Amino acid sequence: MRSTTYGTGQFSGHSSHFTGSRFIAAMVAKWQDYRMMREIESVPYTVMKDIGFRATERTNAK
Repeated sequence: MRSTTYGTGQFSGHSSHFTGSRFIAAMVAKWQDYRMMREIESVPYTVMKDIGFRATERTNAK
Protein backbone atom coordinates (compact mmCIF):
# COMPACT_ATOMS: atom_id res chain seq x y z
CA MET A 1 0.00 0.00 0.00
CA ARG A 2 1.28 3.43 -0.90
CA SER A 3 0.67 6.44 1.30
CA THR A 4 -0.01 9.77 -0.37
CA THR A 5 1.46 12.90 1.14
CA TYR A 6 0.52 16.27 -0.19
CA GLY A 7 3.14 18.99 -0.25
CA THR A 8 5.97 16.86 1.11
CA GLY A 9 6.57 14.50 -1.82
CA GLN A 10 9.62 14.27 -4.03
CA PHE A 11 8.21 16.56 -6.73
CA SER A 12 6.53 19.14 -4.53
CA GLY A 13 9.43 21.63 -4.54
CA HIS A 14 9.83 21.97 -8.31
CA SER A 15 7.34 24.80 -8.72
CA SER A 16 9.17 26.89 -6.14
CA HIS A 17 12.49 25.95 -7.78
CA PHE A 18 11.29 27.22 -11.14
CA THR A 19 9.92 30.36 -9.53
CA GLY A 20 13.27 30.97 -7.85
CA SER A 21 15.22 30.38 -11.04
CA ARG A 22 12.88 32.73 -12.96
CA PHE A 23 13.45 35.37 -10.29
CA ILE A 24 17.22 34.95 -10.53
CA ALA A 25 17.07 35.08 -14.34
CA ALA A 26 15.03 38.30 -14.16
CA MET A 27 17.52 39.84 -11.72
CA VAL A 28 20.47 38.88 -13.96
CA ALA A 29 18.70 40.40 -16.98
CA LYS A 30 18.04 43.64 -15.08
CA TRP A 31 21.68 43.80 -13.96
CA GLN A 32 22.89 43.25 -17.53
CA ASP A 33 20.58 46.03 -18.77
CA TYR A 34 21.91 48.35 -16.06
CA ARG A 35 25.53 47.61 -16.99
CA MET A 36 24.79 48.11 -20.70
CA MET A 37 23.17 51.50 -20.03
CA ARG A 38 26.17 52.58 -17.93
CA GLU A 39 28.50 51.60 -20.76
CA ILE A 40 26.41 53.53 -23.30
CA GLU A 41 26.35 56.61 -21.07
CA SER A 42 30.14 56.51 -20.69
CA VAL A 43 30.77 56.87 -24.43
CA PRO A 44 32.39 60.26 -25.12
CA TYR A 45 30.45 62.89 -27.05
CA THR A 46 32.90 62.90 -29.96
CA VAL A 47 32.36 59.18 -30.55
CA MET A 48 28.59 59.55 -30.29
CA LYS A 49 28.73 62.43 -32.79
CA ASP A 50 30.76 60.29 -35.19
CA ILE A 51 28.22 57.47 -35.16
CA GLY A 52 25.23 59.74 -35.73
CA PHE A 53 23.75 60.74 -32.39
CA ARG A 54 22.42 64.27 -32.32
CA ALA A 55 23.71 66.76 -29.80
CA THR A 56 21.57 67.41 -26.77
CA GLU A 57 19.77 70.72 -26.77
CA ARG A 58 21.25 73.18 -24.34
CA THR A 59 18.75 75.40 -22.59
CA ASN A 60 21.31 77.65 -20.90
CA ALA A 61 23.60 78.28 -23.87
CA LYS A 62 25.34 81.66 -23.80
